[in-house]
Amino acid sequence: IFLIFLLFTVYIMLSKRAVGFWTCTKIIEVDNVKVYNAKMAALTLAFSIGFILSCIPVLFVKQGLTEIFIAVCGISFDFALTVALYTLFIEKKHRIRDKD
Repeated sequence: IFLIFLLFTVYIMLSKRAVGFWTCTKIIEVDNVKVYNAKMAALTLAFSIGFILSCIPVLFVKQGLTEIFIAVCGISFDFALTVALYTLFIEKKHRIRDKD
């Protein structure tokens, strides 16, 4: 799974158009596509590293209910942190707002 995220990170960095946060979202208009995509790539890489770190208890330690619970909580926290970082910092700074 980490390799998939790593390939996706490279794709984001090389993309000439702004990428969506998740695949089903509408792509927003941004002020600087290159900077926006670099931040999105960094966010995707950070998410994948957090995902791997959350799964370490299940992969390398005796698997029990506690280890699985820690992994699920870690992945949930990683996902929530990723959404919060995107919403509060990346989208807020780079989105072009309509002037009404």
